[in-house]
Amino acid sequence: MTIIDVESIIQELNNIDLSKDYTKKSFMKIVSEKCKNHTKKKKKNIGDKEKKLTAYNQFVKENMSIVKEQYKELTPKQHMSKLGELWQQQKLKLI
Repeated sequence: MTIIDVESIIQELNNIDLSKDYTKKSFMKIVSEKCKNHTKKKKKNIGDKEKKLTAYNQFVKENMSIVKEQYKELTPKQHMSKLGELWQQQKLKLI
């Protein structure tokens, strides 16, 4: 998330020399640079937890390398299809 200091940006933009002629590209570059000086990325809190993987995501993470090794001839899309098939089989075993 990005936080901006709007008042400071407006003050900076008021300092642009309006007596000069600017091309659109050069003017946008000036505005962009002035905005960068007053834009901050919000820091993550140490206490913020990472999103947990779903059971399916964990399954894919654990089995992707195995599927790629066993089915080298398949495309990446086909690897995902194969993982989907294996996931469905595993779900049926758990029930």
